[in-house]
Amino acid sequence: YELNEDPEDGDSNSMSWEAMEAGSSGGARHPLFENVPRAAETMRFIRVDELRRLQAPIPRCQDLDPECFGVMRACDKLIAISHGWRFQMHPDPYGVEVEPLDELLAVIEEKYRDSAVELYAFLDYTAMPQRPFRQDQDERTEDEEDTFREALLHLEAVFRYADHLVHIDVPVELPPGEGEVYQQSSVLGSLLELRQVGPHLQCVLPFPFDHLLTVNGEPVKSVSVAERLLAQADLSDVTFERHRYGLPNEVSCSDRGWIYLERFITMVVAAMVKEEDFDGTVYANNEEVLQEIYEGAQYLRQAAQKDALFQRSVNGLPSFMGSGNYSNVAGLQSNETNNSGERSVRSRAPPSLCQAFTEFEDRLKQRKFSAASVDKSLNPSLRAVSTKVPLVGNLVTGSTSAGSCDTPVGEDNDAVLLPPPSDAELVAEMMRTLVKHLAQHWEEEQAKRQARPLVVQKLEDYVWVWNCLTLSYMQRIQGEMRSDPMLMVLLALVPVMLVISALLLPYSRPDAGLWANMVHVFVGFPWISLVCYLPIPRLAEVCMQVKLPKRCTILWPVVTTLITMIPVPTLATLFDVYPVPFAPLTAAGTYLFCLPLMWLFIPQKIRGRPRARERFCWSIFIQFATSSVFCVVYPMLNVWLQSRQDLVQVVLVALVFLGCRMLFESLMVQISQRLGPDVYPVMVWIAEFFYQVALCDFFRSIQQWGMICVFVGVDLFENLYYFYCFHATTRGQRRKQRRHCSVSSSSSGSVSSAPVVDRMSSGGSAWSSFSRSSFWSVTSSAVSGSEILRDGISASVASVMLLRALADVLVPAQFLAILGVLHYSPTARFSGWVADLPPGQLDRTLSYLALSFSVELFFLVASCCILQWRGMRPLQFLRGVIVGGNAALFATGTTAALMWYASLQLAHSGCDFQFRFPWVGGDATWIHGRQWEMVHH
Repeated sequence: YELNEDPEDGDSNSMSWEAMEAGSSGGARHPLFENVPRAAETMRFIRVDELRRLQAPIPRCQDLDPECFGVMRACDKLIAISHGWRFQMHPDPYGVEVEPLDELLAVIEEKYRDSAVELYAFLDYTAMPQRPFRQDQDERTEDEEDTFREALLHLEAVFRYADHLVHIDVPVELPPGEGEVYQQSSVLGSLLELRQVGPHLQCVLPFPFDHLLTVNGEPVKSVSVAERLLAQADLSDVTFERHRYGLPNEVSCSDRGWIYLERFITMVVAAMVKEEDFDGTVYANNEEVLQEIYEGAQYLRQAAQKDALFQRSVNGLPSFMGSGNYSNVAGLQSNETNNSGERSVRSRAPPSLCQAFTEFEDRLKQRKFSAASVDKSLNPSLRAVSTKVPLVGNLVTGSTSAGSCDTPVGEDNDAVLLPPPSDAELVAEMMRTLVKHLAQHWEEEQAKRQARPLVVQKLEDYVWVWNCLTLSYMQRIQGEMRSDPMLMVLLALVPVMLVISALLLPYSRPDAGLWANMVHVFVGFPWISLVCYLPIPRLAEVCMQVKLPKRCTILWPVVTTLITMIPVPTLATLFDVYPVPFAPLTAAGTYLFCLPLMWLFIPQKIRGRPRARERFCWSIFIQFATSSVFCVVYPMLNVWLQSRQDLVQVVLVALVFLGCRMLFESLMVQISQRLGPDVYPVMVWIAEFFYQVALCDFFRSIQQWGMICVFVGVDLFENLYYFYCFHATTRGQRRKQRRHCSVSSSSSGSVSSAPVVDRMSSGGSAWSSFSRSSFWSVTSSAVSGSEILRDGISASVASVMLLRALADVLVPAQFLAILGVLHYSPTARFSGWVADLPPGQLDRTLSYLALSFSVELFFLVASCCILQWRGMRPLQFLRGVIVGGNAALFATGTTAALMWYASLQLAHSGCDFQFRFPWVGGDATWIHGRQWEMVHH
């Protein structure tokens, strides 16, 4: 559906649907578009935030800014809105439905406030081309007439594939002055343009939509009579009945045919989802309407279960249905609730599904279609023209088949010439066609409805949906945003200095025995353990959302380190073996043993806070997951990678390598939903830092440049993914700002420039004022110098993107420094990082690290440039994320990652990943690094 074929002619509304679709986000589309592609070409779906900003009377579909619409992705949600037209030319010109609709939309928006899901709405007046309701508006074109007629055929599909269904039922009350009779004297008859609308004569010009009652005192009932009377004199006295927006529709919503069809489809949808999901699927401002839909859904659900039970019995399968009781099924009664507060239904045994459908069809025959709702009555010529309408969704308009369940649904989808039906005929045929399809494919449709949230939504949510940082975290970020490079310098240098200090101690040969290596046992090993213990209480701080005292953050690591000094000499003495195999694992076991001790170190006041114990347990779980994935699985994968030089094998294992990190991040996403989204950025930092440390460790054994290219390609893909996510989350905010700017700058006479009403929920007011603060800079090249409005979602994406880029830059630089210092130190022979390298391999490793540093630095600069272009101060923001999110945890976590991998390479740690341990139970001579040689007598 195109408003203008030439998008370059300067018209603000000259955006074709194809252009909108091409410019939309990639990936899978919403199930409505997947199952009914033509719906994307004949309908427009307005973003909910834009709909809530519109002011009554809502502009027509063709008069709205194309930026208000979009193409839904698979993870986006569609809200189908059912409402009654109050007048012939406009459904709600006085905004009677605005408040109840806005309240329901606000409830749905709150469900997705902390995600990047975009909400779209189907509102017929904004989804399909409409007739003018003001004198200065143009009539629909022929193409728009065809588009409108075909769009009507897809209405049932919209409600069937919608994620949420909203029903508005407001009592009909005519405004003051509606129906007032007034007289016009000396009217030139040739100026009057009339048309027949049912039994009424409607004036098109110059008194639009008013009804002509008399001409020179003579009552008129038809156009021909009025023209004859007007032709008898040049000037005539005429009497009109005032109808500013056309004939009012005083039929209650419950008695209207279109409304009944929409409610029936909602019953079908509600019957296909789980009963406990009803309240999250169907919304209504009228409890009686909600009760009616609930009871109808129960009735259909029980009928479908009865059919399924019968089918299993026929097929010889077990015929039990658990505890289901078919006597307690839906009837139709008033909105009463049972003792438990849940909706109740009147007891009535359900018929078969086909019989239930027939009952609903019979009820449709009792509904009314007033003249105000018959679109074709406004243009009689449409009835005389056969229009080529494609058969969509097996809907054959004008069919007179009587049966609904006994006639197979046709498979012919070729276009045919059909006369435009009346609304009654169209709705009846849509009902018949839908019933036929559902009677034969109920289980298939139900499985399709339930499969989406189980498969597509979970995948899309993991890939595209982001949590929203809390307002308190954002305020801490804002408070720490300043140009201070010292934090980055300390984050880069302090871990290197601490790791080097542990590696440059005056160690003795590991084969000299326990007593000759007291420096390692009582200085080096405890020092390494202490550094690895420091981030543990800091993580508990983040999870518990409190600041722990020094007895937790300092005393507990010291006490745990002292306890760690016991196992190594004890085991070495008892078993007469040194080095103790995998000595670092004894430290890991010790701190897990000492974690309950840290709970005792926490003050009673903090332990008594709500959910304190639960949050502390989650911090223990995170520690265990981190230790398992990054401290055990990664080193073993690294050793296996180093033993493989085949490029295909390396790529496969590297993907496993990456998959482990993504699995850990996915686990952290789930945990952050319990602990709060502020935990996620720091966990991404730790995961990325460990991943990069393991990757740089692997660079020591790479022999082919192709392997480097593989890892660079993976990293490029990741960065592009984060760039896109940031673009997607900020696109809506930029669109709102452009809309706001265009509204304020356009002329008051334009429909698209009508003033907007910001009806954001009260919970968003703090966000609104905060997002305009100085933490975002003012300009973006795409917004003409206006301030970009963003929220915690885009901040979450930006924080993760910058933290990843920073970790990817820091680790290669730190490895370059550590390997360079170790190579020229006297203790180089004790570290496998340099001692185990063959001749020339160190230079090659340093080259790989320098290349990795250069590539990652480019990505970091690109990220900063993109964020700067989007109106953000990236370096100051990054500092705010680190300091506001617990700078001590960022620093200690960084140091612990480097220290752990360095300790695994130390000869005295006894880490033999081939599990040979030549120094145990036999004579062996240490050569260098982790290399030993058996002594044969």
